[in-house]
Amino acid sequence: MAPPYPPATAPQSKGHGASVTSLVFGIIGMVFFWSGIMGVIGGLVGLIVGIVGVKSSTKYSPSQGMAIAGIVLGSVALFLGVIYLIVWIATLSAGSGTPSYYY
Repeated sequence: MAPPYPPATAPQSKGHGASVTSLVFGIIGMVFFWSGIMGVIGGLVGLIVGIVGVKSSTKYSPSQGMAIAGIVLGSVALFLGVIYLIVWIATLSAGSGTPSYYY
């Protein structure tokens, strides 16, 4: 009687960590873009880690799709966060003049 074969294991794919992290930070950036700096940081991290995730994943794998979604969400969050910061700073600087009720 031959010894039993060891159970087969599924091959471990790499690249899921960066892809999931990119997607999470892209979502965080999109949710908090209105707070200015959190949207910029979340978007920037999502964009950078998403690019790393695409480079490390195999072609047409689910992790590549998550990384691309993280890149898209991170880019949009970064853009909206920067626009929001510019509008916020312009609004604050426009109101720093002398009020009109002082003569």
